[in-house]
Amino acid sequence: MIWGMATGAIFMTVFGVVWMLWGIRLLRLPARLTLALSLAAIVVAASLLAAELTRWAQPSTAGEQIRWHNVRPRFLLIDLLQFAAISLAVSLCFRWRRRDLVPVAISLIVGVHFIPLAGLFGFSPYYAVAAAMILLNLCALMLHSPVREVTCCIGTGCILWLASIFVLLPS
Repeated sequence: MIWGMATGAIFMTVFGVVWMLWGIRLLRLPARLTLALSLAAIVVAASLLAAELTRWAQPSTAGEQIRWHNVRPRFLLIDLLQFAAISLAVSLCFRWRRRDLVPVAISLIVGVHFIPLAGLFGFSPYYAVAAAMILLNLCALMLHSPVREVTCCIGTGCILWLASIFVLLPS
């Protein structure tokens, strides 16, 4: 179980930094401040990754390998459906000339995708991640652009990082 959880934490950390950098870019701050914030986000992510890789490096048990073999097809299906939903949502946002809704649409779909993952992996904290991301995006929809996009991106990055940290905590 440790191998799978650490792998999930690595993905959340990497995507967390992507969301943070997207949000920082949307802030349209002076170049030096943007660079400093971006570097800080990367340092935090690198620190989380180092901690996760330490756990991930532990050899997985035969039981973990069998479990992964059994859940992998459903996991891949969930990810494929998430990708398809994101592609459709982004296409619709562009078609309707609502580029400002792209981050919210993507983050909302990512949040929803944690619901089946929670059941698949038997990891109930993923329900909290889903709820936090869905709530964040519903609240962000009430804001005006560009505050909406910045709130969505930075908030999504923070939620993913907090989830990653939670996964690293000893059971």
